[in-house]
Amino acid sequence: IIDDKGFRPKGSVLKLCTLKVDSDTYGHKMGERLLHMAFSYAAQQDFSFIYLTVDEDSHPHLVGLLESFGFKKYGHYDKRDRVLGKYIFPQTDLDKELPKSEFARRFYPSFKDDPSVGKYLVPIRKNYHERLFPDISDFRKSLLGDCPEMYGPESNTIRKAYLCKAGVSGIVPGDLLLFYRSLDRHSVEVLGVVEDIKRLTDRDKILQMVKGRTVYQIREIENLICSNSRGILVICFDLIRYFDKQVGLDELRKMGLSHPQSICRLSDENYTAIMEASE
Repeated sequence: IIDDKGFRPKGSVLKLCTLKVDSDTYGHKMGERLLHMAFSYAAQQDFSFIYLTVDEDSHPHLVGLLESFGFKKYGHYDKRDRVLGKYIFPQTDLDKELPKSEFARRFYPSFKDDPSVGKYLVPIRKNYHERLFPDISDFRKSLLGDCPEMYGPESNTIRKAYLCKAGVSGIVPGDLLLFYRSLDRHSVEVLGVVEDIKRLTDRDKILQMVKGRTVYQIREIENLICSNSRGILVICFDLIRYFDKQVGLDELRKMGLSHPQSICRLSDENYTAIMEASE
């Protein structure tokens, strides 16, 4: 039993203790970094439910962050702290029937990949890949690779932003993104799920949507806007996981795929083949 209302979660339970980020690091997304580590551990160890207790009055920002990743408010602990928790696997048939975007939010890092879910191969340059996905970066292997001070907020986030001039349409929240690192590795290594997507021409709206979640600086965003009258495609996505094994260009060619120059939709067959090759 985890609260004063007698709630007992189903299955194995993971409690997060002492989740605290110093005020000097606000804006660096360290809270998301800690949550990502907890989610990864819970998924690897087959925990069903994650929870923690929060003083809502003192930490409203933490409550908002947790709710954005599917945590729900339960009762209280010790009469003061609120219990927030979430399942990371669906518990009922009704859960499994949720729309793909709601399913991804409520049960993150679980996701849907049935035929109703679009799957897209997304090219990303080496230098951007390094910063968005630090755990599999070349820099991680360097002398200073374990120093948190060496990474920007976009490296620490679960929710990241990808900006491009692609004319692709049809991508919606809940669809899956498989990121292809170009220039050096020529491989697919990362899986994400779309949280929000918009095509925008207004700089301020773009900045509001991607602040702290993109590798692009303000000047670069302004240049992107100026170079494309149709607007910039802004995709906010949640990092799900890194592949155990890189899926290289040679393997992609055997599947009938080539080096992607822009975002392209994958067939369910190609998606399944990539996922199987990544294990």
